[in-house]
Amino acid sequence: MKVLLISRDYTTSNIIKNAFNNIGVDLKICLISKGEDIKAIAQKNEDIICMLDNLDIDNICYNIRNVEIKFNYIFTNDELLIDKIKIIANRINSKCVQDHISTSRNKLDFKKLIKKSQIKTSKFEVIYNKNDLNNLDIYLPCVVKPIDGFSSNGV
Repeated sequence: MKVLLISRDYTTSNIIKNAFNNIGVDLKICLISKGEDIKAIAQKNEDIICMLDNLDIDNICYNIRNVEIKFNYIFTNDELLIDKIKIIANRINSKCVQDHISTSRNKLDFKKLIKKSQIKTSKFEVIYNKNDLNNLDIYLPCVVKPIDGFSSNGV
């Protein structure tokens, strides 16, 4: 199985690549970066099939097609590409798994999904306003996060 990750983050892409390798999935990366230092490092990485400096869909599709690898699945870890990823998948004749990725980035939807699957997880409360705080039993340590977003933005 061939999977393509389109990303602007070289470090995170490599972490994701290693995770996929550990479960036997061949993941390739299309890296989008204007940084010359990143491009110099990335050129040595054989899993990066193309390096681009903009988010133009036509350019991305053209470069992916030139690699001549049939990708079974395509996804992104980049918020700026989420709307474009389905278009790219369609143009390169691949399946988009972005809806599953998007569910995992919404903490409330993801908690509902894993609770439904009977997977143990930490306690989770949604707070819509300051009054909601009065009704909670909060124990330290605790983490406050926005419901929707990637990485640790807003923590």
